[in-house]
Amino acid sequence: MKKRVFAAVLSCCMLLTVCSGCGKKTIRRNEGTLNESVTSMLDKAAENTVSSPAAETVDRTAEFQAVMDAVSVDSRYASCKRYVMVNDYDGDGKQEAFGFFGEASPMNGYPRWERLHIYYISSEGAVTVLCDPEQEFSEDDMLCGTPANQDALDPTDFSASYLTSGNQTFALFEVGYPYSEYFTMAWTVYGGEPVCSYAEAGLRPAAEGWYVADGYDEQLVYRVREGELVEVGTGASDALAAQNGMTGLRSPEQAWEKNKSGILQELADLYGLNTAGALEYFIPADYDGDGKQEAFGILAGDQTDWGFSDWARIYYISSDGFIFCVQSRRADGTQLYGYLPGSEGYAADPQSCLLTAGNQKFLRWELSAGGSGSVTSILGVKDGAPYHPQISEMYQDVRQQGGKYYGTTSDFSRDFHDYIDHELVFDPAQGEFSEK
Repeated sequence: MKKRVFAAVLSCCMLLTVCSGCGKKTIRRNEGTLNESVTSMLDKAAENTVSSPAAETVDRTAEFQAVMDAVSVDSRYASCKRYVMVNDYDGDGKQEAFGFFGEASPMNGYPRWERLHIYYISSEGAVTVLCDPEQEFSEDDMLCGTPANQDALDPTDFSASYLTSGNQTFALFEVGYPYSEYFTMAWTVYGGEPVCSYAEAGLRPAAEGWYVADGYDEQLVYRVREGELVEVGTGASDALAAQNGMTGLRSPEQAWEKNKSGILQELADLYGLNTAGALEYFIPADYDGDGKQEAFGILAGDQTDWGFSDWARIYYISSDGFIFCVQSRRADGTQLYGYLPGSEGYAADPQSCLLTAGNQKFLRWELSAGGSGSVTSILGVKDGAPYHPQISEMYQDVRQQGGKYYGTTSDFSRDFHDYIDHELVFDPAQGEFSEK
């Protein structure tokens, strides 16, 4: 995800911690103080709430509101009205809530709260402080914002502020700082704990299971993965934006054929790329082994005398025809270039660029400028969305030989360019390769 202003809010949500091993965001509990009568009421309500679909029909808003109103805060906020957004965020049949308050400061007739405080209230009534800017920032840096898509100054209906994907629901806030652009803070519950994702402002559905928001110069595409909204690519072109919401009406091949000419035109018009003689590859497969065929489409500049393209774009086409650009740059931010490798150097047959591991397939693109060194960019598909395995751009000439996998690194320790082969092993549970 592009950090931009998102990183600054992490210190505001000071109870948000990151697991160094997996990058997963979790929340440390900091339970608020509740009076005895409210606690008793919540205990009784929790006893009557079971993990079943029927439990979702019970409206517990009044109970959660009582909990929120009972949380002890600084006297400065005594007159601030408090709100709760109640939902079954993790689809377990039990309702939870995200509560918020701040100093009301409408802007141009629309709601806005300064010095925004956000809390999580579990189904059992435990309160977790998620965002308390009071303890972190100066007066000029206090978080401000509003639930997304909200135009009521004193809201009671938050239905437009939710985003639901499968059994996962997110409470969306549009937040920022007094002199910054706004961005989306999306709160949900996963594994019994509150989890936060960040996206550009204006996050909205594009098609079933796909979400978009407008960045500085391109549209960003998001997908829910393990309880988080994850940025998976971009959809900058009008050709792609026009087909958002049209999924399910065509196959990956039909979608690619319909859109590639418009994409090429915009690559020339918007990015100034020389698309004359551009190479095109369409590589369909069941990449994630779910019985559905997805595809990667590649557009690249005409090959130079050294046998590589000086620009390239890799697009993902879902099984129901949703297209977006999944890679236009290297991991270091420079423009993507190189060639499509095959079993013997350059790929005469695009299918020969694929690795097969377990029930998955992986696309390879060799980032080479014709010199003696290169790195292999690798793309797979997990839960219907593209991803880069951890070894992507770590080795050159990643390949499959005799049922084993190898990647090569360069070594200059002996005053010449040596090549060291490393055997790689595949973990099908994680969809990842690692060095043996």
